Amino acid sequence: MHDFIRNLTNPAILVPLAVGGFFFLVGLLLTIANVRGRLYDRDLHARCTEEIMGTARVDEGYNGENALYSPEIDYQVAGRTYTVKGTTSNNHSQWVTGSRVRVRFDPLDPQTAWLPDDKEDFWLEFGLFAFGALFTLVGGVSMVGGILSGLRSIR
Repeated sequence: MHDFIRNLTNPAILVPLAVGGFFFLVGLLLTIANVRGRLYDRDLHARCTEEIMGTARVDEGYNGENALYSPEIDYQVAGRTYTVKGTTSNNHSQWVTGSRVRVRFDPLDPQTAWLPDDKEDFWLEFGLFAFGALFTLVGGVSMVGGILSGLRSIR
């Protein structure tokens, strides 16, 4: 074991361990963040059992290169007005100001809501998950390769 620890200072072993560890941690963080987001969405959808129609307001902005469309949907529950934000897009808005939009809300906490017809960016979320999983895999393989290399060198 002492020889293995001494061999960790060898750049041929240390570099794959360090680089692999970096990739592994970044990939793991991206994957965990994505899974947490999916679990939060699932919980939100389960809690929001009531449905009502809201009215869209679309704010148009500019980020220096592209137009940005940020929809906000106003809805009323028991005489109070609440607002839920839709997905911001840089090419077009899914809704126009004044259009009617389905809103699902939590009857115990009406300010908690989501938009069942909102077109979330599936490919962006899938890409981040795949990127995180790939980084985790590449980092893990690199770390295992470094460890195996270190073990072989002490024989």
